[in-house]
Amino acid sequence: MRLSSRGKFSLTTFLSVLLVAPQAAVVRAQQSQKPPQSEQEEVVKVDTAIVQLHAVVTDRKGQVVGNLKQEDFTVMENGAPQEIKFFSLENVPSRRAANAKTADAVPSGPTAPASPRAMPARTVVLFVDTLHLSIQSLMRAKRQLRQFVDQQLTDEDMAAVVTPTGSLGILQQFMRDRARLKYAIDRITPFQPKSSLFTPYLAAQVLSDDPKALGVALQILSVEENYQPFNAEADKNYATGRAREILGEEENYRRASLLALKAVSERLAALKGQRMIAFVSDGFTLYDGGNGSDTQDLSAATSRAARAGVLIYTFNAKGLSTPVESQASSQIPLNSIDFSDYMNRSENDQKDVLRVIADETGARAFINRNDMDNSLGDMLEENRVYYTLAYYPQEEKDQKKFRKIKVQVKNHPEYTVRVQSGYQPAEEAKEKAAATPQQALFDAMVAPLPATDVGITASANFLVRGGDDAQATLQIHINGNTFEYPAQGQNRLLDCELAVVVFDQQGKIADSSSEEVKGTFTPAQLESARRNGFRYEKRLSLKPGLYQVRVGVREASSGTIGTANAWLEVPDLGNRKPAMSGLFLGQGRETNALGSGDKQAASLKSVAGQAAFKNGDFVSYRFVVYNVEPTDGQLKVEVVRGDTPVFSGDWQPLSSRALRSDGKGVEAGGQLRAALPPGLYTLRVSVKDSHSKKAIQQSVDFEVNP
Repeated sequence: MRLSSRGKFSLTTFLSVLLVAPQAAVVRAQQSQKPPQSEQEEVVKVDTAIVQLHAVVTDRKGQVVGNLKQEDFTVMENGAPQEIKFFSLENVPSRRAANAKTADAVPSGPTAPASPRAMPARTVVLFVDTLHLSIQSLMRAKRQLRQFVDQQLTDEDMAAVVTPTGSLGILQQFMRDRARLKYAIDRITPFQPKSSLFTPYLAAQVLSDDPKALGVALQILSVEENYQPFNAEADKNYATGRAREILGEEENYRRASLLALKAVSERLAALKGQRMIAFVSDGFTLYDGGNGSDTQDLSAATSRAARAGVLIYTFNAKGLSTPVESQASSQIPLNSIDFSDYMNRSENDQKDVLRVIADETGARAFINRNDMDNSLGDMLEENRVYYTLAYYPQEEKDQKKFRKIKVQVKNHPEYTVRVQSGYQPAEEAKEKAAATPQQALFDAMVAPLPATDVGITASANFLVRGGDDAQATLQIHINGNTFEYPAQGQNRLLDCELAVVVFDQQGKIADSSSEEVKGTFTPAQLESARRNGFRYEKRLSLKPGLYQVRVGVREASSGTIGTANAWLEVPDLGNRKPAMSGLFLGQGRETNALGSGDKQAASLKSVAGQAAFKNGDFVSYRFVVYNVEPTDGQLKVEVVRGDTPVFSGDWQPLSSRALRSDGKGVEAGGQLRAALPPGLYTLRVSVKDSHSKKAIQQSVDFEVNP
């Protein structure tokens, strides 16, 4: 890979060319992203009023007991015996044991089971909590999840990959195809939450008037934000203000993750067999901005899982890592034990939530382990032999009272029964038909998990530029092969509604729009539309803050709906702190020899959500830097694959990559030659100046095809 000199065209031109790029670019991008096909899995619904228990019984030696009958069990709810209405014993073959007996490599593709439509004995959801994963943790988790799919899942298992950011679209469906599951894992993109030692736990202690916590917070702010102490009152006001911001953002992230977790549990409740969620996360806090703990969303998620017999195993993606205070030793002077103490408490606070989630559903929390693939294998092994017990709960006056469950094996006090600890009753939400098609679309857009009948991807990037007063660019791509296109004579029609809703940090609507998209296609035009899909760009005017963008499309004739989510943070440029726009990729090539002084991009190509290039293509990138002087700033470009560096440039003057300035920011960019093996890569750009102790950074994923 080599860096070539920059071209002389603006980011505005760059984006406009992306939108009118030749259709061949879209064809190649869509073909590269099309996952392997697999048969539709059959879904069998069960009575949601029943309480389902999936119990694993072990003896004193920890060995699974697999010869028990229904009459051997007693089930108690709040101390009252329950009549077992349904009982079964399941025994799933162990692929781990089979692997141990052979030295042959395990095939990475699917192995066809005897009956492709048979209901699975076990269903596993790989829930990757991208809102609470550092980039390093996510890269490590993706590698180990791939190994788990290759080496641990059996032909009797069904699985799905889910993220709370909804970035996988139709790839979040249940499937048995291992190749397609790994495809979904590969396409999980980092959310890139702010990296700060001012943790939510520390923020909560600052708001509780802990003087030591305030001292640690100010120490961190002096390093991360170059805050200069003024006086006791001003320092406290600044620290408490930042603490409220941190806890407010965390509340949004936590709520999004837990609502998605609850929605996954509801989806699993409609399936038979053993159902498990592998919740992969760095952990999070339950502290809120009101100096208390917010357990409502957590209780809703775990109770829904517990009542349906869904086990939520939790996996701390950090594993065994260097203590935070050691990692920060180059930035934070460790002249007191307070900093170390609060960093340790913050870590434990995050891990404790993972333990609670697992304990309340009868599962296990895997903490401080580096071998996640083996831990995931342990999860399967623990559920290889299990008992299904189900009963109808008795009506109680207090429908909000927690109901404790206890299961025992008669005449065997030495046996241990692992089962959910209980559940919080909740009135089942009655599905209500939407009053209008528009309401149906809005309901789908605000649901925790995306609708996938229409393939749609969306990306939102901060970008302030001359010529308009907007602060962000929303790019949307719609799969043209998922519409019905009703006939009109010899032609076909497109009639759909495209809606956008932007929610702010308080959950209020900050922006919304809806428009009709109509068209008439000849047979030849229809083939192109199906193949290439449709693109859409919208500029958003937003105040500084954190936003979630919800996008939805509904075809009028069929009523089919597709939705997508994107997160967006708009920084406050008025505080004079360095900031960067998002990174925008395209395909370009120098039209003249180096040094001629007349360089332009011959063609620029991209799609929302994922850019795709051929081996050897020139990858052009553009971005805007704010509150940094070109003569004072420095820039570094890196390319990584997973967690492996592929290219790492030296720090160089920002002025050497600056293209122009419009009074709002400095546009910069360059080109890379994608002479790389096929695969998924990440382009990362860092910028710093002499006044900043910490570089700002943006990254974007792209794919290289043969």
